[in-house]
Amino acid sequence: WVEKPACGRLLVTAQAALGEGGEALPQAAAAAALAGKVARLTSGEESLNGAALNGFSGLEGSLTEEEIDELVRAGITPLEALDGTVRVVRAVVTQKEGGFCELFTRLAIDQTMAAVRSALKALLPGRKNTAASRAALAAQAAVVLERQRRAGWLESFEAPQVFAHETDTAMCVAQVSFTVAQGLNRIL
Repeated sequence: WVEKPACGRLLVTAQAALGEGGEALPQAAAAAALAGKVARLTSGEESLNGAALNGFSGLEGSLTEEEIDELVRAGITPLEALDGTVRVVRAVVTQKEGGFCELFTRLAIDQTMAAVRSALKALLPGRKNTAASRAALAAQAAVVLERQRRAGWLESFEAPQVFAHETDTAMCVAQVSFTVAQGLNRIL
């Protein structure tokens, strides 16, 4: 899964899955199944940690706890086979800087920022850069953030701040701060 060509995020799995008849499948099959699950996410109530990947009976080999930790640190999503079901251990994506980011965290940030941008963009036509307009933009951003919180994407958020740009009077800056709801992937 690649969100944008220049973004540097990639969803990678390293294990080859077995088909329902036990036959070896291309390594990309499990990654494609996981990408399909990502594409079907509609709310923040779902986590892909522990998600079952349909159409597989197992994996070619299993991983130790150390190997799982190593893959996650490298930004690779490890899989496991339990009772004939292939499941995601921990869904992560790579980052430009190296290492990983939780897939749910990245999706929540992308989803929330797209929703805020869309809502604020809809309010721009015909507006002047006044204190009243900026207050309306901040209020609309708060409405969107609350909607994202109720949908399960966010744990909390701070009141949005909208202020005039320092050098360009035709522009304002909207600042949002939120905490993403975290999924569970392990119980010790």
